[in-house]
Amino acid sequence: QENSSLRRSKENFVSNNPDCYPLQKMIQLKFCLIFTILLVCAEGRVDNDEFNPRKFISEAQSATSVRLSWQAANKSDSSPQHYVIACPNTAQFIFRTTQTYIIINYLQPGTTYWCILHSVSASGYCYQPGVAINARTLDAGPETLE
Repeated sequence: QENSSLRRSKENFVSNNPDCYPLQKMIQLKFCLIFTILLVCAEGRVDNDEFNPRKFISEAQSATSVRLSWQAANKSDSSPQHYVIACPNTAQFIFRTTQTYIIINYLQPGTTYWCILHSVSASGYCYQPGVAINARTLDAGPETLE
C-alpha cells in the first residue's frame, strides 16, 4: 500500500512539475528515435551481392586522414556508379562519390572510425547490406603536434 502511494506521488510530481517537462520530452524523443531506427532497420531488405561493392580496404594516410578504397559492384543501373559512405563519428558524416576510393580528412589521431559503404541506384536507393569497415588514423607523432 505504501509503495503504491509513494509511486503515485512520484508520478504526480513528475507529471505536474514544470521543471520535469524537458526530461519528459527528452525521454519521449529518445523512445521515438529508437522506435524509428528499429522500424527502418526492420525492413530487412538484402539485395544481391552483385549490387554491393567488394574488397573494402582502409589505409591510414596520416594522423588525421584515411583512404578508403573498394572494387565496384558487378552490377549497377547508373553510369557512372554512385557510392555513399557513412562514417558516423566524422565531421561530415556522409560522403558521396563516383570514384572507387575516398580520402577522409580532419580526423582525430589514433582513432578508429566505423564506416559503411553502399552503392546507390539511379533512383537513389542504397543497396543493402553494404560493406562495413573499421578505419584507423595513425597515432599522433612529434610532427603532428607542432
